[in-house]
Amino acid sequence: TKKEVAAAAKAAVAPPRHLVVLVHGLSGTRADLGYLARRLEADGDVTAYACGANEPFPKTYDGVDAGGARIAAEVREAAARLDAVETISFVGNSLGGLYARAALGALRDGDGATTFAGLRPVAFVTTAAPHV
Repeated sequence: TKKEVAAAAKAAVAPPRHLVVLVHGLSGTRADLGYLARRLEADGDVTAYACGANEPFPKTYDGVDAGGARIAAEVREAAARLDAVETISFVGNSLGGLYARAALGALRDGDGATTFAGLRPVAFVTTAAPHV
C-alpha cells in the first residue's frame, strides 16, 4: 500500500525513535505477538521488541517479580543498543501485562524520574491482564 511504501522510505532516511516492548503471557513465546510487531513496525518510526526473557515455558511460573526483573534487564540491554530511540511504550498480553508493570518499577531512572531506561514513556497497554 502507499502508506507502507511511505513508511519504508521514512525508515530508510531515519532510524526508528520509538521502542515498543511486547511482553507475552503465561507459557507464551515472543512469537505470540509477532503480528502486532510487524504492524507496529510498518509505521517506520517504531522498533517493536518482543521480549524473550520469560522463555522457555517454566520461567513463567516463578512469579511476577522475577519475570518483571528479567524483562527489565532485557529492556535495558535493548534500549542501550538502540541509539536513536527516544521514547518507550509497553504492550503486555495477559500475564505479560503484569510482568510489564513489574518491569516498570525496575526501569525507572531514580526516584521522581520521568524516564525509564533513559527513555520517555508514551503508553502502557495491557490486554486481558489480571491486574486485580
